[in-house]
Amino acid sequence: MIKVATEDGEKSALCKVTVKAVTVDHIILSSHSLVMVPGQKRQIIATALPEEAKERNVTWASSDNSIATVDAHGQVTAKKSGTAIINAISVANPQIYASCNLAVVSPEDQVFTVVSNRERVAENGYISSDVNTLFENGSSEPVSLISFEILSQGGELIVSDHQTRIIATGMQQRHQAQVKNFYRPYVRYIFELKGKRYERRLDI
Repeated sequence: MIKVATEDGEKSALCKVTVKAVTVDHIILSSHSLVMVPGQKRQIIATALPEEAKERNVTWASSDNSIATVDAHGQVTAKKSGTAIINAISVANPQIYASCNLAVVSPEDQVFTVVSNRERVAENGYISSDVNTLFENGSSEPVSLISFEILSQGGELIVSDHQTRIIATGMQQRHQAQVKNFYRPYVRYIFELKGKRYERRLDI
């Protein structure tokens, strides 16, 4: 209570002051989305604000512990393929939280393959086209590109490149070819990742 009075003391006034503790009103995360592979661990840092708040601790929770778990310090462990949401929740005010969207994918899903066609003509399943392909390694491990092939539906080999190449993380390999009047042709990539061989087929 604060009291104010005149010098002669004849008049005075009172003011009631209530001091409230500063509480957390928002949380900032170091990551708002993550892509991980099973077995991988990643750290998320949560900052509760404002800094003047008396209680700034957070608790962590995963929307699906079968996909990924998170410990008391924000370390996420991916379990199996799928999606989950990792939440950092204010201890002082549980209505305040921040979320990180998580996707757990198998390692081969981080290898991207794309086929584009130019001047494509199709008649009764027979295709003619200028073909451009892209092989990109989005994983954290090097990939061995064993072969690139274009084949017809009947197994006839149209184009091939069997020179093994090591594709580092973030690197690409492109191929160009021309297909003339082949029945339902497709691109086949064979590659190895972490000692396991994969085959990827893409229609032209």
